[in-house]
Amino acid sequence: MDDMMDAARLRLCSWGIALTSGASLMLSLLFTRMFSVTMFYHFAFLLVSLAMLGIAVSGVVIYLLPRVFAPERRLLLAGVFAVAIAPLALLAMRVTVHSPLTLDLQSQNLIRLLKLYAVTSLPFLASGFAISLVIASAGKHIGRVYAFDLLGAAAGCVVIIPLTPRLSAPGAVVAAAALAALGG
Repeated sequence: MDDMMDAARLRLCSWGIALTSGASLMLSLLFTRMFSVTMFYHFAFLLVSLAMLGIAVSGVVIYLLPRVFAPERRLLLAGVFAVAIAPLALLAMRVTVHSPLTLDLQSQNLIRLLKLYAVTSLPFLASGFAISLVIASAGKHIGRVYAFDLLGAAAGCVVIIPLTPRLSAPGAVVAAAALAALGG
């Protein structure tokens, strides 16, 4: 591959990971807010474990299945996973809004909580795959790619401050989903 193609691909990957990580952080903060409104505030902290679970599981799966995540397919798969964040985030938002929990010790609450946990973890799992695959493909350009990952994450945290009052939390989730798809 010639240097021009390498530079162009690196530029696309850098901006793609920035948009994807920004969208992922936006979703994490937005779902934390939505959890605190639709459920009791102590369930809002559940989101931190969901985001960490997505990143950890994706890294382990990529390591355990090297044939599936072969180097020549990593960037294509990263794009597919980044695009998949959008519908998964919308599904997670729907389940979050329509699965209220109560403090009663009932089996329905446990079922709702497990369903909520499983469905809400999906966009973070897809995000973990997308970001991990790009980082695994970065090679000698890891510093640049990781810098764009961090810049995107920071921008995502800042962007939701003015965005949420204008669009509401569900509207901001849609905007974050669109950013993730664009990153793909």
